[in-house]
This record gives sequence, structure tokens and C-alpha cells, in this order.
Amino acid sequence: MCHFYANPLSVLAQDKLERKTLQPEHLEAIRTLDSFKSHVEAAVGGRQLTHARSLLENDNYLIEQVLGHPETRRERLNRLLRSLHLISTSGLLTASFANLYIVALSEGIDLSSETFPVIDKIRKLGPNELLPVMSRLADAVRSGNAELSLQGWGDDADDFVCSLTQIQDEIEALVERNKGSRHALKSTYTAQSKVLRTTVVAQKVQLSHDTATLTEDDKALTKAVDSLTELLARQVDCEPITSLFLNEVWVYDSQSPYRDVFIPKPSLTFDRALSRPHDYLACSCCKKADGAMMGSLPSTSILYHLYQEAGPLINVADLWTAFYAVVGEDTEANLDERTALAHFYRALAELKTMGFVKTSRKKTDHIAKAKWL
Repeated sequence: MCHFYANPLSVLAQDKLERKTLQPEHLEAIRTLDSFKSHVEAAVGGRQLTHARSLLENDNYLIEQVLGHPETRRERLNRLLRSLHLISTSGLLTASFANLYIVALSEGIDLSSETFPVIDKIRKLGPNELLPVMSRLADAVRSGNAELSLQGWGDDADDFVCSLTQIQDEIEALVERNKGSRHALKSTYTAQSKVLRTTVVAQKVQLSHDTATLTEDDKALTKAVDSLTELLARQVDCEPITSLFLNEVWVYDSQSPYRDVFIPKPSLTFDRALSRPHDYLACSCCKKADGAMMGSLPSTSILYHLYQEAGPLINVADLWTAFYAVVGEDTEANLDERTALAHFYRALAELKTMGFVKTSRKKTDHIAKAKWL
């Protein structure tokens, strides 16, 4: 509800987006999105300068890009579902589909990563275990998944199915040829790389490590396993959702808005208010300071700037001297010493009330910085 009723860009989530739906305010909001900024930066990095400049300055060009967004979104989601369906159907990972979907959205899909260790799992399988996995992968492509409303995509992945069937036939032929052999068929990933050799010399036993030898069939199986992992790595791949253009339109993280509301950060608010009071007061006297320390700033803001420059223990007399040097008679504040002292004590009391300083027990004429969130 918050996403669709509090976000004006939710109108872009409809499947059939019309040009008349987009208003100048929509384009202005689109140009403030993080995904838009990342897209422009990537275009500049790829030397697509005309494309990047048109996105920033040409409204008609941006509208054309936005109108093509629904189709791009459907393609990306379809690709994500297909990749996850293959991983889930293979039976190599124990995580549920829902957990895999959440991780894929935030981190993307990489079959060699710790989150999706599919390639490592395949390399550890023997030939008799590989064949059922390959059969399930081929069936998943042809039949799809009715629960996900995912139709079979055998026509789009004809090369993948053909290559998968070819590798499966090669492994079946190797298994059939090694049925009567005493040597167990294995790849270089399942075979022990080192074997322990025992030699008796002059009634003494010598132990040595030799590299395990692979037969020609073992090498052929290793080549087939490598071909299978490369084939899957090309077919199953998806980038994180945050890297997609206009992902904020159709992806909503409910935790982030709630975290900002229910877990406030008062220290950051106070720091900004005291460092840049113009952001809250919008007065002309604070505007020209632009984050720096000037005599025209509120007394508490001046004292906070001095507070940041001091150490953990602050001498009150030195702090007063520095404060009066800023707001003295020679500055724009034009305060006499008595008035400046009143401003100083008031600002110091406000800093103490806000929890920035406290009375020091080590030295009576000092104050100590207080640590707080």
C-alpha cells in the first residue's frame, strides 16, 4: 500500500504504459533515482556519452526509454524465474525456492559463489549421479513450472537442450564402456589427487606420495563435467535487482521505510542542524556560512564547531576565549563581552542538555565530551 499510494512512480509498473501518463514531475522524479544515476554513470564509463546526455537533458528521449521499461522488466523477471527453476529442479541445493528467490534478488546469481555453489556440487558428483541431474534439467526446460506460471522455453533454449543431451550421451557411453572394468570411472575432481605409496627397502617401509593417474575415460569424464559447468554458467546467470534500471518502480523493500521511521538517528539530525543550521532555519545569515564557522551563526552552532575541534577534555576558559574571538566586537555579530558571555553560557547549557558534554570529574574547570548514539 505504501509503495503504490505513496510513490508517484508506481504508475510505471503497469504493463501497458502510455506516453500521456507521464508528466514532467514523473521525469523529474525518475532523474533522482539511484538506479537512474547508476545507469548514467555506467553509460559514461562505457563512452556512451550521447546516450547519457540525452537521458539527462532530453525529456522525449527519457520517455522512450521509460516506455520500453515494462518489456525489459518482464524479460529480466522471466530470466530470473527460469534460472531459479533450473537450480531448484536440479536438487543440488537444499534451500527452498523462496529463500533462493530472496537471495537472487539482492545478490544476483553466480553458480560459483558460496550462496549458489552449484558448480562445486556438480564437480563432486559421480557419473551415475550426474545423469539424473541432467535429465531433470532438460525436463525443467521443456515443461516449465505451473506454480510459477512459467511455461516451458524449449524453443528459446534449443542450443542449451541439445548441448545438454550431447554431454549426457557422452557420459552414458563412458559409463557403459566401464561396466566390466575394475577401475571406477571418476573425474579429476572426485579422484584423490595424491595417493600413498608403500615401498619396502632393506626390511624398512618407506612411504611416499604420488600423483593419482587418470585413465583416458577419466579424462573424457572430466572434460564432460567441465563442459556441463560452462553450459550451466552461461544459461543460469542473473545480476542483482538493485543494478537494474528503474528497479525502484517495481521492487519495494518494506523494511527500509520502517527502519527510518521507527529507528531514528538523533545524533545525525543534531549534527546536521548544528553544523548547517541554514538547512533548518533557511535564514540569510546562515546561508553564506555553507557549513563553515562564522560569527553570524547561532551561538550553539558556533560552540558546536569549536566542540568538534577540541579533544575529549575541554577547558571552559579556552573555549570561551575561542568563542569570543568569533563573536567579538570585530565580527559581524558585533556583541560586547557581557552579551557574548551570556550567549556562551546559554549555548553551553544547550549542548549539555542535548547530551554532547558533561561535567568532568578529573578537572573542575573542564568539561568532557559525552559518547552517545
